[in-house]
Amino acid sequence: MKVNEIITEAGVWQGIKNVAGNVATGAVKGLDLLAGGSGNVGTVKQRVQRKLNQTTKNLARINRELPEQALANFEVQMGEQGIDINDPRTFNPQTVRNSLRDFGLQFFAGGEEDAIKAYIAQTIQFEPLPGKIDNKTVLNYFKELTKIRSNAVLWVAQNQSSQEIQQTQQTQQTQQGPALTQGVSVVNSADPLILRYKNTDFALTSNDRWVYLGSDKEASPEMTQFLNKQLSRL
Repeated sequence: MKVNEIITEAGVWQGIKNVAGNVATGAVKGLDLLAGGSGNVGTVKQRVQRKLNQTTKNLARINRELPEQALANFEVQMGEQGIDINDPRTFNPQTVRNSLRDFGLQFFAGGEEDAIKAYIAQTIQFEPLPGKIDNKTVLNYFKELTKIRSNAVLWVAQNQSSQEIQQTQQTQQTQQGPALTQGVSVVNSADPLILRYKNTDFALTSNDRWVYLGSDKEASPEMTQFLNKQLSRL
């Protein structure tokens, strides 16, 4: 099977797995689902940070191998056209450069989610192609594309994390109901519950009476009704 038939829209990691027997699970897309971490434990920010940490760790491991894999696949693809990138007698440099950019986009972006693909496609066009063509300069080019892909993965992951935090906070606010009336604050949420209103503190007793903090003086019926309304919003 030809390399250019293997590395299609399935993306980079499916191609690597087929060509080199690599045990990587799925494309980079799988990594970007942020499936790492130690489970759904802790606050949403802690969970999101664990996922980002896992993504960064996975990227570091993948990036060590990716440029060499890209070079090996590109050399095979060129070889099918009778080109040896280490023998300038076998190719036109501009033709190889054009193939190099097309291959790089397909190899690093193929099969990825739209946001990652768009980031790579927009950025790769500004990455200079090598002047001299040989396996060293091509490898260096793929190292730069690896950096672009890493930035794309992290950029998308961070955006997804921010959206997850915002959505969770919005859900929590909805579940909590309307906010406390302006000027009301919680001084103590344990027992006894203490609310402050206009610099005056009121405590809720064990028999559900609102009293002025530090005394047994009960709040007026109107104030009791007001405080109970605030209580329902907590």
